Amino acid sequence: MMIGDGINDAPSLASAYIGVSLTNTSNVPPSAASIVLTSNNLGKVLEMFSISKTVSSILKTNILISLIIACIMSFLCLGIIPKITMNTPFLVLGILINLGIICINTLRIKK
Repeated sequence: MMIGDGINDAPSLASAYIGVSLTNTSNVPPSAASIVLTSNNLGKVLEMFSISKTVSSILKTNILISLIIACIMSFLCLGIIPKITMNTPFLVLGILINLGIICINTLRIKK
């Protein structure tokens, strides 16, 4: 990760895995940095890390929820569990419930 002002370190910002430019006032093209902060406040970099950790956690939770519901619905639709079989409308209902849960869980990002 490279943090710079974007004026004399544009090549370093462009070649870094994550390049953060603190201002957008230089003549450096925006593609030189991955992230451009509009203020010169370094506290925004810490906020950026906090937001990325939150998004990563919610993404992992969504994947886990989706896999669990998909496994449950697959077992029910394939008839692996004796005396319980489901047909296509129930499978579609399970997919819609899965999408609803994931959308509601994703709303936690706004907090």
